[in-house]
Amino acid sequence: MFRRVTQGVILLALWVLVSAHTEREFVVLGFLSTVLAVGIADRLLSHEHAGRFPPLPNSVAWWLASMARFVWYVPWLLWQILLSNIHLVYLILHPRMPINPRLIAFDASLSNEPSQVIYAQSITLTSGTVTVDVVGGKYTVHSISDVTLASLVEGQMERKVGAIFGERVAGPGKAVILHGPEEEAR
Repeated sequence: MFRRVTQGVILLALWVLVSAHTEREFVVLGFLSTVLAVGIADRLLSHEHAGRFPPLPNSVAWWLASMARFVWYVPWLLWQILLSNIHLVYLILHPRMPINPRLIAFDASLSNEPSQVIYAQSITLTSGTVTVDVVGGKYTVHSISDVTLASLVEGQMERKVGAIFGERVAGPGKAVILHGPEEEAR
């Protein structure tokens, strides 16, 4: 309860500071928005996933170290996004448009929920790949070309995401092609 009230007070203070309106109707709307935001956040951040993932360490030092490693990960991810965009432009401008779209499934060895979510979002942020589903560490991803597929199966991104949370990544799992040109020819 104390956490929710604290979040509400901080959000309301931030709202008043940013909006610079102190009229009654604006403050009432800000209060209602704050209550709604805290309620939604509480629902989303509830422990409904408890037991499905190993618990993360709860020390401030561990969280600070993870945040520092994440800050180092972001420039690498931005570089990967740039490279994938250049590759996608090449595919689009190439006269024969050498695309080879495939839907693949593979297992990742990331064990905690935040690392699985960051990995899935990182895959989607790089152009040419989209994470379709993640269930229990099994990823279903759409890849537009052999190059994007190879970079995904290589596992470098998985290792980098695992390093953020101090996880040892066993290496990329075997990718299984669920749908692609080879299946359509059959």
